[in-house]
Amino acid sequence: MDIIISGVPPVQKGAGLFIQQIEKEAELNSEIEILYTNFRMLAGIQLNKKQYLKFIKSVLLHVKSRFNIWWFAYFGKVNNYKKLIVIHHQLIGLKLVEKIVKRKKGVTTLFLLDSGFFCIASYNHIERENSECIECLGGNYSSIEKNNCKPFPVRNNYNVFFLRNLHKYVDRGKIDFITQNKNHENLVKTHFGQRVKVSTLGIWTSDLPEKNEIHRIRKNRKLSDFILFHGAPISAKGMYYSLELAGLCPDIEFIFPFNKSNIGNYTESSNCTFREMNWDSGLKDYAMKARIVLVPSLNSPPVESAFVKSLIYCSAVAVVNIETSFSAELNNQIIIKLDRDPIVASSEVIKYYKSHWVPDEKIINNWIDNHYKNNQNPLE
Repeated sequence: MDIIISGVPPVQKGAGLFIQQIEKEAELNSEIEILYTNFRMLAGIQLNKKQYLKFIKSVLLHVKSRFNIWWFAYFGKVNNYKKLIVIHHQLIGLKLVEKIVKRKKGVTTLFLLDSGFFCIASYNHIERENSECIECLGGNYSSIEKNNCKPFPVRNNYNVFFLRNLHKYVDRGKIDFITQNKNHENLVKTHFGQRVKVSTLGIWTSDLPEKNEIHRIRKNRKLSDFILFHGAPISAKGMYYSLELAGLCPDIEFIFPFNKSNIGNYTESSNCTFREMNWDSGLKDYAMKARIVLVPSLNSPPVESAFVKSLIYCSAVAVVNIETSFSAELNNQIIIKLDRDPIVASSEVIKYYKSHWVPDEKIINNWIDNHYKNNQNPLE
């Protein structure tokens, strides 16, 4: 019997889409159990939608889940499970994860969704900078205070101690890792040493189309003259980078799928349009019409759902050229890789925009085929 302990609930958002896929497969396999430990994300979604009865139920479910993971960590039969996989250790609770690791005879596996194995902010990026940050890679955490880094997604003063202890657990063979892509695996090896046990599994989200639908989707697109930002309204996902880029390309309309209030006191240019929407409430339609879709993450992102969906549904997809990212592994003929400097990138964007650049359809179809083949059943 194996168990997956997830800090993310199965919701229609971000990593929750991956958990939805895991849940579908686990339902078909009686040898896999899932323990959910945190329903705060689900409660937040329901509160935003003013679904108050569902919100109350999710709050109660969250309280119950927190008790369940506490009981499991301290008194549960952790050694009855052959494999014990932890997904999103930050949301489960760092001390609880450590307790499980200590009690488990053998290896506990951390499935990595971000850079939370070496970065207390999880997204290894310094606010308003146009690059990833790898100053703590290797285990020297002196830059945390210098850069005023804060723990994310949970404010937890234990975070640095947890990161230091990870090295001890790895050295003792108590922890190994699963990553989503090769560059993320390389980061793990750089941080812990080449002898660390790490495997690359890939990732799949429940909202991707059936493979036999992709040709029709790509063939029926009708493009319009605008650029769409596809990402969360935070610096690590390239929001400020894209706003600056828009200011340097005044003749091109840039659409941002969130409320203008998210940019704070940043003064946007007149060619920026803000429309609050998600993938199912208009974003997909805009993405399929955009001349270029920007997914300009400025951390070391593994396989992002927004990026994969953009590659499948959209015409031209542009990223920032981050060497430690998943997108760096892809052929230059299927994505646009922009310079980190928005001034240089603006010239690149204008060139690709005016030329109506599109990816090599044969190469991108081969990539899509391989992505489906290698990732669709992550538990196999």
